[in-house]
Amino acid sequence: MNNSSLPRFSSFLSVIIFGLGVTSGDASAQEHLGKIELPESASRVTVRKLSLTEAIKITLKNNLGIALQRQQVSMSEASIRSSEAGFEPLVTARLSHNDSISPPSTSLDGTPGSTFENSSQQWSLGVSKRLSFGTNLGVNFSSSRRKSNLGSAVEPLFYGSNLSLSVSQPLLRGFSFDRDIPRSAILLAKFSNQRALQETRIAMAREIRQTENAYWNLVQTTRSYGVQKASLELARDQYDITQRKIKAGLSAPADLISSESSVAQRELALLQSDANLEASMDVLRSTMNMPDKDWSDFLLATDLPEVSPVDLDLELAMSLALQTRPEMQQNRIEIQRQELSERVAKNSNLPDLNLGFSYGVVGQSNVYRTTISQLDGLGARDWGVFLNLSWAPLGQAASANVDSLQAQDKILALRQKQFLSGLRAQLRAAIRNLQTAERQVNASVRFRELATRSLEIERKRFMSSMSRNIEVSQRENELAAAQTAEISARIDFQRAKSDLDLATGSLLKNRGIELSVR
Repeated sequence: MNNSSLPRFSSFLSVIIFGLGVTSGDASAQEHLGKIELPESASRVTVRKLSLTEAIKITLKNNLGIALQRQQVSMSEASIRSSEAGFEPLVTARLSHNDSISPPSTSLDGTPGSTFENSSQQWSLGVSKRLSFGTNLGVNFSSSRRKSNLGSAVEPLFYGSNLSLSVSQPLLRGFSFDRDIPRSAILLAKFSNQRALQETRIAMAREIRQTENAYWNLVQTTRSYGVQKASLELARDQYDITQRKIKAGLSAPADLISSESSVAQRELALLQSDANLEASMDVLRSTMNMPDKDWSDFLLATDLPEVSPVDLDLELAMSLALQTRPEMQQNRIEIQRQELSERVAKNSNLPDLNLGFSYGVVGQSNVYRTTISQLDGLGARDWGVFLNLSWAPLGQAASANVDSLQAQDKILALRQKQFLSGLRAQLRAAIRNLQTAERQVNASVRFRELATRSLEIERKRFMSSMSRNIEVSQRENELAAAQTAEISARIDFQRAKSDLDLATGSLLKNRGIELSVR
């Protein structure tokens, strides 16, 4: 296993936005979708101009789902540090004191019926550390002071010191030459951390997609409101023209009824458009999780979607998705985790065979300093070598664990096939929808151009008394429908493009958003 693929991440997670791949729209869209018209209610509150980039920034900052995922990453970072604690040096210290008054236990100690006083103090300091190969190293220093009037005592006041070194190495269970088995807890924690990072990427892409949907919906309702208001102005102009023609004796008074009906119809449509605009602002406010104090602001979406051809076939999109989709990254991480878990399970079924070595030097004297100086020599010393073996020959628990992990491998493989099948269908739908949306934009532009020309012709015919108000009203309705259709088509194209970016896993990259962990 390549351990270099498992970087050490810290617990600070941030998002960097370099700039989104969305412009203010092409000149044709700006010209023919009309100027932005605000309802009367906007004059009583703060108008907040909002670009798509700003909306996404607010979402990434305020969204509770993303904040939750960031905490999951922090928890996984803490797990890495916790698992690394097993390789930290361990310092131990001990201090004890003991007093006793007891009869002699042997004739060397003294005569029967007498009692003897014993006093002892011990202190020790040790350092141990586990290495990446599973080796355990230990160094220990200890000293003692004994005071006794026993006849068998070496000295009435006696000091002793000991310095020892111990090494033990697992040879089967808990050992591997690539060090993955001894460090398995750390590697598994890093896998969990990488998985949490990919979950964060998924959450961010999902929330950004929802923000874009809400933002483009606001763009659509804002522009639709402008279309309806312009349509109402056309109807009012037509009403004024009809009144002047009636006064001039060029039209019958009955013609004014159809003009009034058109004005009333457009006023109703404008009220409905106003309600739709307020509803779309609420959706965006909720998606961005705006503070309560900002909900009264009128949100003015300033961006228009850019419509440009996208040349991406299915196989290229599939190849891109396999490389960049966070779900694919998660699957690769899960495969590595499973491989390591199986190795650990199989290793745990091996005998526990440990080879060890110890060496120590001893100093004794009735002067404490002398015992310390004696540790430099090799006069009093001890050493030993040991080989310990323990083994559960049936290995039922380890075998069951291996069987369970192998079953999980099959489940993982089936889920991978299931995901790939769904991914291909998702990409086909995204590409098809994008191509359809592009054709719809072209068709709607043609529709709007023809509707504009038809209204111009019909108005000229009306001024020449060759047409009636009802025909003019029909042409005005057709123009409003054409403008609304063009707005919808352009918005649908941007949504289809975002869906394709989401399907290929390139949404964050194409929006200039980088997940930074420092």
